[in-house]
Amino acid sequence: MNLQEASKELNIDYNTALARFGGSEALYQRFLKKFLQENTYNELEQAWENGNYEEIEKKAHTLKGVAGNLSLENLFSISNELVQAIRNEQYENTQEIYQRLQEEYKYTITVITNMD
Repeated sequence: MNLQEASKELNIDYNTALARFGGSEALYQRFLKKFLQENTYNELEQAWENGNYEEIEKKAHTLKGVAGNLSLENLFSISNELVQAIRNEQYENTQEIYQRLQEEYKYTITVITNMD
C-alpha cells in the first residue's frame, strides 16, 4: 500500500499532512513509520487497566497531539473525545470511547505497517 492509499484508509488530509513535512512524502512516511515505535498508547492501556483517570487523560492527550501532528484524523478525534469525557467527568462514556480508540489504533498500526 502506498502513502496515498494509506491516507484514504486512515482519513488523512494528504495535502495538509505533506505541508507539515515540507511537502516531502518520504519525510512524512518516515514519521508515520516512527509512530509504530511510539509508546504512548501502551502507557494509556496501562493507565486504563489501573483505572487511573488522571493518567488516562494525560496519555490520551499526548496521543491526540501525536495523531494531530501526523494528520491521523480518526485517531485524533477519538483521542480528543476520551480527553474531553474525562475532563468533563463523564466517566460513564469512557468505556465506549476507549473501545473505539483501541480499534482505531490497531487499524492505524496495521495500515502503517502495510505501507510500502
